[in-house]
Amino acid sequence: METNEIGPRTVVVHASNAASDVRKALTAAQRIRDAVEQVQPLVVVNGEAIEGLIDKEISELPEGVKLAACNNAMKAHGLAAKDLPLGTQIVGSGVVYIAQCELAGAHYIRI
Repeated sequence: METNEIGPRTVVVHASNAASDVRKALTAAQRIRDAVEQVQPLVVVNGEAIEGLIDKEISELPEGVKLAACNNAMKAHGLAAKDLPLGTQIVGSGVVYIAQCELAGAHYIRI
């Protein structure tokens, strides 16, 4: 999701601590999308949680949920774009991207 598409209807769900946080964040984002009209859930993954993106059971994103992966974390963990679920956006820095989203009016939840 480009930052020009971010706004007050965007909810950023941030996963950074553990690989298992990715699945929790995707589930939370899907629940938010199901419960709140016209919301745009966006899961941002960085830090140690980046390893959770190679979970074979997360090969498909929930409908209406966007996913962004931190390139810095990917490099640190030896991951490439081909290792990520289809549709994953790669951003240079997860924390910078989250800051840009918040400045554009997005809401933030950390898992």
